[in-house]
Amino acid sequence: MDSVLILGRRVFKDHYNAEFYAEDLMKQGHFDSNTVFLVRHDDASTLEEARTIIPWFKSRNADTVLLVTAMAASKRVARIFNTLAGGKPHFIVTNGVVDIFYPESWLINRENKKTWAKEWGALFLSYLDLWNADTLSATDSAYLNPIRSLAEERRVDFVDLQKMLPSVKRKIDTLSTPQPTDSSSADTNKTDTSKTTTK
Repeated sequence: MDSVLILGRRVFKDHYNAEFYAEDLMKQGHFDSNTVFLVRHDDASTLEEARTIIPWFKSRNADTVLLVTAMAASKRVARIFNTLAGGKPHFIVTNGVVDIFYPESWLINRENKKTWAKEWGALFLSYLDLWNADTLSATDSAYLNPIRSLAEERRVDFVDLQKMLPSVKRKIDTLSTPQPTDSSSADTNKTDTSKTTTK
């Protein structure tokens, strides 16, 4: 395995699950930060996630991708990714997520039955979604943010807008506050005007 790509949705303001996943991964062993990549995204479905990252894999000429997901979704995820990738790269799907779905006893567990029904419904809908779908190429991504490695992330200077707000607010308050009038100059002007009128 030559690199790791970590996806994660937004969880709070500008924080994404991908950041927490990457932090946890780096604690598990000695990984080269140049080979761990982050994808911060707001994709609402597996289909959108596939359209985000498959072009990136194609641009790097990836041959095989080990895709880690929830056990109950593995069949659907494999079909979506391999269909849109057109066989290159080839996605091997495995379960690596802490999951409450137990296939050997799903029939006697209410939550497992709900998961089973939901995933079969999602699998059926994926056939409709992928009907007549085109294979993605390296230029088909609609993902606008750069996909960077952890090493690259550390070299980028991000602008923290939250920290800038107090200084911007002070500047706005200064500009919007009326400036006091110089009373002495006003009195002088009045005196000069009265002298001119008297003459």
